[in-house]
This record gives sequence, C-alpha cells and structure tokens, in this order.
Amino acid sequence: MTICVCKYPLIITDKRDGFEKIFISLPIDILDDIEELAMPDMEVVKEKDFNDKMTTYMKATWREIPKDTKNEKRYNINDHIVIAGCPEDKLSCDMKSIYEVYHPIDEWNTYHMVELNEENKYKGG
Repeated sequence: MTICVCKYPLIITDKRDGFEKIFISLPIDILDDIEELAMPDMEVVKEKDFNDKMTTYMKATWREIPKDTKNEKRYNINDHIVIAGCPEDKLSCDMKSIYEVYHPIDEWNTYHMVELNEENKYKGG
C-alpha cells in the first residue's frame, strides 16, 4: 500500500444538514494499489517517542503485524511512529507494508479532523 502516512486517514464530520455524519476519508489514487478496501482500526494510546518520552498518539492500525515475523521496524517520519516491514518470506524488500502509524494527538486533532458546517457549505453554481 502506498499512502502518505502523515496525512491520512481524515475524519470528516458533516453537520451541513442539521445532523452529524462521520466519514473516514482516503485518497482515490491509493484504492487502485490495495487489493481490498481496508479501514484502519484507530485508538488513542500512550507510547514512547523517539526521545524516550511518553506521548499521546492516535494509533492507526492498517494491518496486523504477523506474529512470527521479526522484520518489522520502527521509523520516525515527521514525528510520527511508523511500524513497517517486508513480507514474511523476505528479509529485505523495495516496498514495505505499513502495519501501524502513530499520529501525535495534537497533529491528529489539527490536521485529520475536518468539520463541514453551514459556514462552509457548498452553495452550487
């Protein structure tokens, strides 16, 4: 899966019709790259950052880490923790699978939460 791990998913709350609908948004161009439509499991967790400080994150689990693999690694990408690895049958690979992404909670709340309301409602025309 090729996805910009720092930008997605977006949680969109649509309040334009007087009631609340919540959507998870992913870019269309990645849908061709994945075999099945996968939505991440999301939960707020505390985890040590790369400075060994406990930090609050929104954890997005895109796929389970295989239990018998040792090839997943922890990467620092724009202060996000990304857990990625190669397929089980390979020790190295050109394209890693993304298992989990830990979004800093402040960044999550600022950039991943979008609200549509009457002030920004599309009027047509």
